[in-house]
Amino acid sequence: MHRDMRAHARRAALTLITSTVGVPYWRMFVRDVAIVFMLHRFADADRGVNGVAPQNLRANLAFLRRKKFRLGSFDDLLSDRAPGGSENAPLVVFSVDDGHAEFADVAAPIFAEFDCPVTVFLTTGPIDAPMWFWWDKVEYAIDGMKSNEIRLDFGGREAAWSWSTRDERSLATSAIVEGLKVIPNEARLYALSQLEERAGLHLSSAPPPPYAAMTWADVRRCAGRGATFGPHTVTHPMLSQVSDSHAEWEVSESWKRLRAECDAAVPVFCYPNGVFSSRDVGILRRTDLVAAVTTRASYASRQLRNAAATESRFHLPRFNYPTDRSEFVSIVTGLDRVNSYVRQGRAGWRAVGAEHLAATS
Repeated sequence: MHRDMRAHARRAALTLITSTVGVPYWRMFVRDVAIVFMLHRFADADRGVNGVAPQNLRANLAFLRRKKFRLGSFDDLLSDRAPGGSENAPLVVFSVDDGHAEFADVAAPIFAEFDCPVTVFLTTGPIDAPMWFWWDKVEYAIDGMKSNEIRLDFGGREAAWSWSTRDERSLATSAIVEGLKVIPNEARLYALSQLEERAGLHLSSAPPPPYAAMTWADVRRCAGRGATFGPHTVTHPMLSQVSDSHAEWEVSESWKRLRAECDAAVPVFCYPNGVFSSRDVGILRRTDLVAAVTTRASYASRQLRNAAATESRFHLPRFNYPTDRSEFVSIVTGLDRVNSYVRQGRAGWRAVGAEHLAATS
């Protein structure tokens, strides 16, 4: 009951914030930072894909345009001037990970409709040849099983899952995917082959429509609408789970393939699952890639053009795109930022006051 009342009060406050009077005030708290959003899948009934609904994306882009936020690119973020003047409008950047096929037909036209830059981080292997995104293979196999349990070897440790409802099946799928992220790459590949065998499935090399990747023709078509593209490895392994030479190949080969196939390539890398080490940053530095994005939810600095911020360029934070409107508004207006300072107490309020003064001076 109390939780429902708090949720209602939060939504009421956000309704006020999004009014013509409220938004300009709250935007001051994000004038010195950039908000980078990360998306993955988009709802597409024809392909049988669940994801961000087109009407949700369209409504949020309309809101940002109406309230005069600056919809920018990674180039804007990495070369932005210090706060002041017209460039001081809150900067919002959109990115999409992996490169599933529905982006080209569902999301790309919406971003183009609002003249909104978007960068898609492509896993190039599934584009070059019929290949599954490995986590999609887990979902498809578990959904297609007649049995309601599965046992798999996770790097020498057997793990088991069982389910009796659709929700429990979904939870099992998520647990398997998360478990596969943190074991050595060879063990992951073996577990995936086990899964296919024990599920009683013989998967074709080409995934069915809900799991298909874009083609290079799709990529070029989207580039014609204004989309740009960055490398996201060849096979999407956790880089920490592969050897030095394998990690270097995943980075360099995906970047090489992208530049060979598309004129709209940008030198910004996306770490699979947002995980990286100093070794991986070193690999990027040996290429002509100039930045990299993570999955850490935070606001990004707009001082990245400065020499002192060179290291920060290789671990740019991103917010997971929230489908809940109140959460979206909370992030882009800075209310989410202010709330974090409130939780920090008096020191937080001193910090937000100092940042507000700097942003408006």
